[in-house]
Amino acid sequence: RLLNLPGELRNYIYRLALVEDDHIKISKNSKPLQPGILQVSRQCRKEASDIYYQENIF
Repeated sequence: RLLNLPGELRNYIYRLALVEDDHIKISKNSKPLQPGILQVSRQCRKEASDIYYQENIF
């Protein structure tokens, strides 16, 4: 289980899953989609949201 792993390892996994090499494009006509890992649980969303929003360029 992901949540049973140490926090440092979870953060490493979140970065692999969430940080993009390219800009993330958001259109005013489209609804932004959250990555699946942010929808797994409240704890995953809380832990991984900062990584997703701070380490990507939108």
